Amino acid sequence: MDDFEKKPDIGEEPIPGKEQSAEAEPEAAESDELTRELENIRDMFQTELDNATETYLAGGDLQDCDDISDGESDDNEEAEEEKEAIPEEDLCECCGEKPRDKSEGEDYPYCSDCKELMRSYPLGVKGILVLLAVLILAAASLMTNFSKNIEIIDKAVSAQEAVAQGKLYSGLYSYYDAINSADTNAMPKKLIGRCARVFAKLNDYRDAVSMAERYLEERDLNGPSYRFIKQYSVKNDTINAIENIIYEPLSSGDTTAEDAEELCKSLDALKEDTENNYDEYYIDYYKYVVKHTLRLPLEEVYEDLLAVDEKYGDKEWVHLYDLCSAAAELGKVDEAQKYFDRIAKENSEDATAYTYLANAYRFGDKVDPDKMLEIAQAGFNAQGQYEYASSDLYRIEAVAYLLKGDKDKAYEAATKMYSVVYQNSYSVNNLFPCLYTYALSCSLSGKSEEYDDVNDLLNTNGYDMSQQVESVIKGDMTLKEILTDPEGDLA
Repeated sequence: MDDFEKKPDIGEEPIPGKEQSAEAEPEAAESDELTRELENIRDMFQTELDNATETYLAGGDLQDCDDISDGESDDNEEAEEEKEAIPEEDLCECCGEKPRDKSEGEDYPYCSDCKELMRSYPLGVKGILVLLAVLILAAASLMTNFSKNIEIIDKAVSAQEAVAQGKLYSGLYSYYDAINSADTNAMPKKLIGRCARVFAKLNDYRDAVSMAERYLEERDLNGPSYRFIKQYSVKNDTINAIENIIYEPLSSGDTTAEDAEELCKSLDALKEDTENNYDEYYIDYYKYVVKHTLRLPLEEVYEDLLAVDEKYGDKEWVHLYDLCSAAAELGKVDEAQKYFDRIAKENSEDATAYTYLANAYRFGDKVDPDKMLEIAQAGFNAQGQYEYASSDLYRIEAVAYLLKGDKDKAYEAATKMYSVVYQNSYSVNNLFPCLYTYALSCSLSGKSEEYDDVNDLLNTNGYDMSQQVESVIKGDMTLKEILTDPEGDLA
């Protein structure tokens, strides 16, 4: 704590309103006695806290399933299977393990056990722990492992709260911080399981499985408590198998829309693989990806997505991004808003959805650049420090200002966008629309040198400047035409 000034010890300075006695020895003796008593209380509390920490981080289940007698194992396995069957949205927002107590109302967020705990301790678990930490700090020096336990619990509770609020990025990084604070030789298993669940909610099954296999023993992975890790492994294997089929064809310039049907048949064949039991949701979802990439009619792929949502929408949500985007490109403002709301409920910090929603006011019957700017700003606020969608948000701003006829502000926003693209080594979503938007903004603002730099960059890498951008510069195409074309180069 080098940044803080050293506080004087208790008794070093006079206490306001109290006279200082010259005969301080009896008071000193009483102080020593009080200190010893507080230290004894601290030691007892330390033992209880260590036990509570282990219980909390183990999710209330200190005993491994494999240690239970054979007679009880089957019953517990069935109970665990029932628990795993609880939909994510019905789990308690506090413990994350038991079903919500709906007797208090359909939207009540906590289970009956957590409800009783909160009634007994109105401050809440986190508040009580923080209060006790402050009291102990004020009374005596803090033991190292006490500090570590408080730190782990605080970060784990913060992570749970963030995930319950739909802030997946905050939750993921808080879990990471908690894991980094824990002893690698005694890693809390529930902490690993919960972090893996967040990875999975972010569609990152590879890291979810990798983390579990790194910290959990084989008997844990084979036990009922972590059965979901095997499900994640199946999903990860499915995505890998799908990518092995579609990556090369979709990367080839020779593959056309006519090849989509054959690729989709190859994906459907994975459903017949009884040995691997591939996940059908991702097979059906990636059939949409194939059709969208190969530019089949947007109405057709939108209908495919609606079918995916109808079949899997209560269990999966990754396809909602595509539904929001497709609805926006079709000018379906109300539908785009509906899917945006569902995405925000799952992960309110992902600003990508804000860019899709803004496009609904770009491609709809009524073009509304002011609404686009409003949504873009909301996206910046929502993502906070997790600036994964900054390039697209700045691009939305640039397009909106161009639609308003404000070329200077458009160039300013496009320059910020290009800075993000450059800082990420040109590895961003929608790279070419970003480059084309920047080039157009440069040209319209009279920045010919910057325009030439982008053109040279494209040519150096074997690409040409967008024909639509050049048409606008020559006056053969209006600015509004290129900006409101959902299938254009700036879409």
